[in-house]
Amino acid sequence: MDVRKLGQTDIGVSPIGLGCWQFSQGKNMIGRMWATLGQGTMDAVVAAALDGGVTWFDTAQAYGGGASERALAAALQHRGVEPGTVVVATKWLPIARPASDIARTIAARLECLAPYPIDLFQVHQPSSLSSIAAQMREMAKLVRAGKVRSVGVSNFSEADGAGRSGLARRGTHVGQQPGAHQPARPPRRAQRGARRGAGLASR
Repeated sequence: MDVRKLGQTDIGVSPIGLGCWQFSQGKNMIGRMWATLGQGTMDAVVAAALDGGVTWFDTAQAYGGGASERALAAALQHRGVEPGTVVVATKWLPIARPASDIARTIAARLECLAPYPIDLFQVHQPSSLSSIAAQMREMAKLVRAGKVRSVGVSNFSEADGAGRSGLARRGTHVGQQPGAHQPARPPRRAQRGARRGAGLASR
């Protein structure tokens, strides 16, 4: 399968990725939208994706409150996939939460996905209690700290204002079409101060 550049990062991904919402195992309201799958079934799904040339996997905090993340990590381990050889994307759940929750919950995301790093961390949808600019500032901090490789947004549209945030005025693009996952360009200030140009793209 061909490899394409992910947004404006240096991350290469297959044109098709595997979404792991169905790995929620019936946990929480979002997870109960799907039938509960056993780990063996999820292992088989991930194995089939890998055999088909898929190189990136998308999950989220909302998918069973970490159940999907843990199931994905387990399936990759059971297949013997080495950390860093596939691209893993996950998302922060912003509903009724302020931007400061991003820093408070990143440790749980990393723990659920261990030993696999987070290559793309996204704001799941435009429903936070904080402004988009505040959310992007918190996301950028994670890249500069080396906790995630790149950041972006999911289910945002231009009408949501992502492209008009304070960071956008400093050269950062965060807008995208609903359902897509497009990392953003790092602000120049973040590029100067971070290893390998960390900021809102890749470190």
